Amino acid sequence: MSTNGILITKYIDVFEQNDGIMVSIDGDRTTHDRIRGKWSYDKAIKALECLKEHGINHSIGFMLCGWNFHCIDHIIELCKKYECTMLNFGLYQPFKKSRQAVRYTEWLKAKEYVSKRVKTLVTCVETGCVAGIYGVAVTPDLNYWDCPRHQKIIGRYPQSIQAIIKKPGEVMNPFDTCCRYLGW
Repeated sequence: MSTNGILITKYIDVFEQNDGIMVSIDGDRTTHDRIRGKWSYDKAIKALECLKEHGINHSIGFMLCGWNFHCIDHIIELCKKYECTMLNFGLYQPFKKSRQAVRYTEWLKAKEYVSKRVKTLVTCVETGCVAGIYGVAVTPDLNYWDCPRHQKIIGRYPQSIQAIIKKPGEVMNPFDTCCRYLGW
């Protein structure tokens, strides 16, 4: 499950140890709060602390963009400090041209750097769109999205996540989906 972490402490009893909870963190405190709103960094960190304390499988989701390129090492250190199982090191994919977009080739170099320091997830850009297949995003109003980028509502808590997840054979070509606007 992908989340901004704001409600993790409130709903910690819902999770089991083997669940996979990915907390989105977009950089250091200043950068993350600039992107997601004041005090959101502290809430995301509190979520990581809570997940670690309860022994629940957790990771960090980080979308590389022009605003947070300088935060890569900070994110690596957070992964180590909070004993994350992996880092979903994604590429910010704007819906239209954006000055904050990072070129695909720059992201690949950065991902190689990160992969030498922490375990990284192979992304939809590399393997095909897996929206709603291997995980879902949960919004603060408890809707399930197929992915944070598509934002298609596919269910709502307390509905079982297993009941809404698609089969792995439904992987799509990433360039026929939301990834088609990648900067090369």
